[in-house]
Amino acid sequence: MVPLRMLKQINSVSNLISLRAVNTQKRTCPLLSVQPIRGLVDEKFQIIVMNLPPNQKVTLHSLHQSEDKDFWEAFGHYISDEHGSVTGDKDESFGGTYEGIEPMGLMWSMRPIAGSRHGLRLHKRDIFTPVAVQISVYSGHLFHGFSQQTPPVTSVIERWYIAPGVKRVSIKEKEVRGTLFLPPGPGPYPGVLDLWGTGGGLVEYRSALLASHGFASMALEFLTPENLRLEDIDASYFEKAYHILKSHPAVQWDQLAVLGQSLGSVITLSMVAYARVIKPQCCVCISGSHLMPFDKSLSEFFEKIEKTVSTQKRTCPLLSVQPIRGLVDEKFQIDVMNLPPNQKVTLHSLHQSEDKDFWEAFGHYVSDKHGSVRGVKDESFGGTYEGIEPMGLIWSMRPIPGSQHGLRLRKRDIFIPMVVHISVYSGHLSQGFSQQTPLATSVIERWYIAPGVKRVSIKEKEIRGTLFLPPGTGPYPGVLDLWGSGGSLIEYRSSLLASHGFASMVLEYLTPNNLRLEDTDASYFEKAYQILQSHPMVQKDRLAVLGTSLGGIITLSMVASSKVIKPQCCVCISGGHLMHFDKSLSEFYAKMEKNADKLRVNEYNQVIYRDLIFSVSRQSFKVDVGRIKCPLLLVNGDDDQMVPAVETAEDMEMMMVKAGNRHLLKILTYTDAGHLIEPPYSPHFRATNFYQPWTKKRDMELDSAMPQLYKLFSLVATIGATSAGVERSFSCLKRLKSYTRNTMGQGRLSSLALLARTLVKSLEKTPSWKPRMTKEVQLLLKNHNASVKAAYKEKIEDHFTSRDSTRMWQRPYDTM
Repeated sequence: MVPLRMLKQINSVSNLISLRAVNTQKRTCPLLSVQPIRGLVDEKFQIIVMNLPPNQKVTLHSLHQSEDKDFWEAFGHYISDEHGSVTGDKDESFGGTYEGIEPMGLMWSMRPIAGSRHGLRLHKRDIFTPVAVQISVYSGHLFHGFSQQTPPVTSVIERWYIAPGVKRVSIKEKEVRGTLFLPPGPGPYPGVLDLWGTGGGLVEYRSALLASHGFASMALEFLTPENLRLEDIDASYFEKAYHILKSHPAVQWDQLAVLGQSLGSVITLSMVAYARVIKPQCCVCISGSHLMPFDKSLSEFFEKIEKTVSTQKRTCPLLSVQPIRGLVDEKFQIDVMNLPPNQKVTLHSLHQSEDKDFWEAFGHYVSDKHGSVRGVKDESFGGTYEGIEPMGLIWSMRPIPGSQHGLRLRKRDIFIPMVVHISVYSGHLSQGFSQQTPLATSVIERWYIAPGVKRVSIKEKEIRGTLFLPPGTGPYPGVLDLWGSGGSLIEYRSSLLASHGFASMVLEYLTPNNLRLEDTDASYFEKAYQILQSHPMVQKDRLAVLGTSLGGIITLSMVASSKVIKPQCCVCISGGHLMHFDKSLSEFYAKMEKNADKLRVNEYNQVIYRDLIFSVSRQSFKVDVGRIKCPLLLVNGDDDQMVPAVETAEDMEMMMVKAGNRHLLKILTYTDAGHLIEPPYSPHFRATNFYQPWTKKRDMELDSAMPQLYKLFSLVATIGATSAGVERSFSCLKRLKSYTRNTMGQGRLSSLALLARTLVKSLEKTPSWKPRMTKEVQLLLKNHNASVKAAYKEKIEDHFTSRDSTRMWQRPYDTM
């Protein structure tokens, strides 16, 4: 038997453990308080969330199902304070459907959930049932997918339009139809005649709420009363209604008001101004006007409106963009109507990127004989695009004038849409849009992720990435998505693929946490492939690998040589087989750095990388694409200045013909396209900022010394052929040597060589200068290593006469 003393000790320890467990749960299980649980719709409630970890990100979410069975929601992003609490009436929402300190934001910012019908309105029909709202707390800052998450805590509140004790009295007297609401008690009460707008029907919830606050309010039905035509509803109808309210025993006859909204306010103003019977103590006009008085019947009033609208239709443009909300690769249709025939107009798009840069596009159109412009069939005669281009306002976007150089428009946060303002301007404009007032404007949303797509963060076996899963139970075909040497985790392509039914995993391999370039080798990509392959939502026998730029090089290397990566197909965009990825990324970049002297630049100091890749003739460096046993799609631009994509595609084709697997290869080459081939309708770029992986320097931007170099070369080239001029020239060259020694890297060699050649050519008419000047230029370049001198010899003596140089200067450049 166990001694009694020992039993007491065991019980004591057990109670201590239980108490600690309870305390732990108290600290980790959030508590949600919403007060009051039941109240009127215009009564504020207070939300308090407690027992959160300090500085935790949470989302407060509200959900309501309307009487029409549509779901409405709102949400705000909060961060708990040092005590682990969030208080709605003092803490700030940092995002969501509302921002700032908004205690009632979860109510007033409600909107239909994604995928709902368009044009919905949330209003109350049955005032004897409450507005039931579910308030929930979610971990993290969420934007969608609330129905797929389980909230840690939820509360349900009721919002009423009628207080307990309010009486509802149906009015059917003297052909007048309406409802009178009386506050609790014997009265009498101040009276209100409540007139709604052109929506028709008997709208009671405002009068019920007014009665809940002490007013005897009568909601009048005047557009669809029983047994009464519009021709018969004139001023006398409203005078009778006013008299009924005034004569009711529970109403103070000398304390009456008239409240009108929209058409109801037009009638209110007309009646109070002209009627002999309606003499209220005050009146309220909501969203109404005095421009069209109501003086006869409703039938004649609507006839006047119809005539006015038909006149305005001929002069006021109407802009339609459909769909308003869609995926980025989904076409929209733009229609402009009610223009004068043969009028010149400009369609303009404006978008502010996540980097806060503004992008725009515009097209010049002329309306047809019916006064219409239709984007799908009408031609743009100028602007950032020409011809019949339904999506020209998207793909031809460019930074607005005055923006910094080298910008690229790409998506970082796939959970917020690309918001685009589409506007119509009179005339053919090419600038100054912000100073003009558009004839019409519409706002559309372009999404990279469809409703229901799930995002799963991958942190397994040192692998870092994101897996996107389509809605539903699966399993789905899988895609391993590899981007290029820009680095970081780029998710928008994978989220778009998942929106079209693929389980797509984008892999971060250049800057993964706790992993160096030396450690990123073939095994890293094989582990990632296995993670995708083993996921229960992915079809193991239907996998593909998709790579762009460096990702394409890795794709070809892995599919050709790896024993693990055996996809059913692979896609290589702007990549190549000329450099085999067989060891680590560090060694791969070391190979490229050795070839850095092959970089070229144009007159704008934009770097051309295509010659950096090893020559097609060097067989030992190539990926043996003849070993690829699955269908292979090559997607290239024939003016790619980063990778010799066209030449490599031709060489790969010959290799696969020799290996007997040419039937597996398909090549898509796009005329005049560059290196960046993005999802459909993405804007095009001549050149973008790019960091060299081995130096971390921007190639697009000039070093501080480069303007001085241009200036000094220009000075030397134009100095007169006098003794003093010669000495000044040599003095300039000495200064140039100092600049290049201290500030100029190998990425500028070609530019320097071209400038030196220009200098030498400018002195051809002064033979006595040429030997000495040429010698000084050679000394200038001698500051660099042997490869520089080789580059000097090749580019100075041969470059200007080569066909390639003409191609380089005449065609556009794309740097990644």
